[in-house]
Amino acid sequence: MPVITLPAGQQSPAAARAFVRVWLAAWGLDELQDRVELAASELVTNAVLHVMAPLAVELDSDGERVLLAVGDRLSGPPHLQPMPAESSDHGRGLPIVASVSDDWGADSLDAGGKVIWCSFSTPGP
Repeated sequence: MPVITLPAGQQSPAAARAFVRVWLAAWGLDELQDRVELAASELVTNAVLHVMAPLAVELDSDGERVLLAVGDRLSGPPHLQPMPAESSDHGRGLPIVASVSDDWGADSLDAGGKVIWCSFSTPGP
């Protein structure tokens, strides 16, 4: 499973999108590019804003689905809030991930931190 470690910096969401784009193309799953890139961008942006520590982005495919996971050092589960008002600058990340993915969740890590994941069904033949 491909993994990239990113710093908590402004360029990390763009690096995550590029990572996703390269692997989806390699797997012949370009049809999922927009949705998976958007989810990666939102999850990485959240980690950069809230954790301010290096993070890991993983991508995997078993042929039936693509799994995107972003791990960070902040313990505690994420909280899906209702979509905020248009005038709000924050709070759209998880609602966007939930809307573009087929499923999402979070797992605590024994060593501390968590992984937020989302999955996408691959197109049929």
